[in-house]
Amino acid sequence: MSDLLKDGEFLKLEKDFPFLSRLRRQKEIDKIPYVIVDIETTGLEPKTSEIIEIGAIKTEGKTAKDVWQTLISCPKDLPPNIIQITGIDDKMLKGKPSIEQALEDFLVFSGGHVLVAHNSDFDIPFLSHHIDRHLKKKLENRIVCTLKLARKLIPGLKNYKLGNIAGHLGIAAPSAHRAMGDCEVTYGLWTHLMDILAVKGLRAFEQVEELMKF
Repeated sequence: MSDLLKDGEFLKLEKDFPFLSRLRRQKEIDKIPYVIVDIETTGLEPKTSEIIEIGAIKTEGKTAKDVWQTLISCPKDLPPNIIQITGIDDKMLKGKPSIEQALEDFLVFSGGHVLVAHNSDFDIPFLSHHIDRHLKKKLENRIVCTLKLARKLIPGLKNYKLGNIAGHLGIAAPSAHRAMGDCEVTYGLWTHLMDILAVKGLRAFEQVEELMKF
């Protein structure tokens, strides 16, 4: 696409057909900065549950550039099932940053970059709710959901849990149900999905957004 936008014929057509300028504004997926994010929580409902860990990996296209992770202090004791699933216990959260500080730090780290999450319908509502509740700010980043894309681009799997997809693709899964471990797997999955998208000729981010709608 980048070669097309530089082509002389395209430049001439653009003068006569202004709608073609939209193509110039489209960003190619392998050149966009992303922040892969994962959270651990005390439950399933954002309004009644707390965020206890956030992990994030900043990338330029497929290249990892920086990482950020924090445990978060919790105002109440953790449910036993959450301790069992995550391995995080109450002692580990003592003295850790408050939710306000953690969210402020996350917003600084993520900036306006596209957020990538596996099952973004879980992570993003949690982040949005708590950012609004604790900071009185809005999370307005564009979103990539690797779960939605994997269902479209890797058909036929028994289920689309992150660990199952990782096993299918041979992506190492160091520590499931910990924020940074799941971030690492999601990063590997997203780079794999970008390769599939490129083979299909879907290189513009706007095309990826359209694919996630159906």
